[in-house]
Amino acid sequence: MFRVRKLRSQMRQPAGPCAAAQRIGGAGTVAELAVTATPAVILPYPYHADRQQHLNAARLAGAGGAIVCDDAADAPANAARLRDVLLPLMADAPRLEEMRRAAASVARGGAAQEVATWLVGHAAR
Repeated sequence: MFRVRKLRSQMRQPAGPCAAAQRIGGAGTVAELAVTATPAVILPYPYHADRQQHLNAARLAGAGGAIVCDDAADAPANAARLRDVLLPLMADAPRLEEMRRAAASVARGGAAQEVATWLVGHAAR
């Protein structure tokens, strides 16, 4: 079953109820996937010269919380690749649970508060 969810203001809400998500590899997106322990198939944006979205996804994928598929810059090729990865994944509840645990293991809950505290401390100097 697939559902489209409305964007919410709280990070734990948007992806959290999903069995798995297919997303791009932006830093905020990857952080959201980790914090919500959401298994993911990440299709990084292919046109960044420094491949930053691949780098963003590397830790989550390395831990086993995500699968990274290269964007072929060809919609039919991407659809076929995603189908080949997502359909077996969605039928494999034990693997999804392993991915959920792996994603949670790299989460940095409270990271925004840590950064804000650091900034306030340095601004006061």
